[in-house]
Amino acid sequence: MDSPVGVKTLLLAFALNLGMNAHLLIRSWMGHFPELDPKQFIFGVDILFLAAAGILLTALHRAIYKRSPHWLAALILAECVVLSTGAVNRYCSDVSSIGVWLAPFFGGQAEWSYFPWFPWLAYVGYGMAVGALYWPGQKPTEGTQHSR
Repeated sequence: MDSPVGVKTLLLAFALNLGMNAHLLIRSWMGHFPELDPKQFIFGVDILFLAAAGILLTALHRAIYKRSPHWLAALILAECVVLSTGAVNRYCSDVSSIGVWLAPFFGGQAEWSYFPWFPWLAYVGYGMAVGALYWPGQKPTEGTQHSR
């Protein structure tokens, strides 16, 4: 099951942000940098958060695949269209709807959000859609070296 791996990757990303910025955060809390907002460094949306979201999305699609493999490619392509639109990003720019520190994970223009899930998660979806279209009869892990 990939869900625990996705959650572990998400927690690892938070731990890495804390560890990577520990010296800066300690000095900020000691008052050396009063203008610095430490939450920007703790909640900096980097590639590990995107990887965790991709793993969780893959786990969700595997669960759907077990029930209805024929609709998986269409579902993923529809998701990709939604993920790629600017409307989702504009909605996520309104931080009052989600929260100041959660909004950058989904989209928006925050300076500490390097890989917001919208639109970057669409690349994960496009990869899954291509796999579902080209290999429709295979289970998602068949044909890989690390299949279970």
